[in-house]
Amino acid sequence: ALEKSEIEFENILDEGEETQKALRAWRNEPFVREQMTTTHEISESEHEAWLKSVRENSSKKTFIALLNGEPFGVCNLRLDGKSGE
Repeated sequence: ALEKSEIEFENILDEGEETQKALRAWRNEPFVREQMTTTHEISESEHEAWLKSVRENSSKKTFIALLNGEPFGVCNLRLDGKSGE
């Protein structure tokens, strides 16, 4: 019998430093970089600046996607007052 899978989303800012740092490694995987708007390898300082922008911009939210409690992806949500992306 198949088990029901559950997908949950956790705000990256509510995650610990370990998960926040792991996100940089995930973003730097070649198959992920190919799909991003910037395809270069992300430095630690660039990643920290990005996290700071997420903290300071209330219209930008980033979530870790978890499947049965295991992280498998990232979801970005941007709200500009008129629409969401």
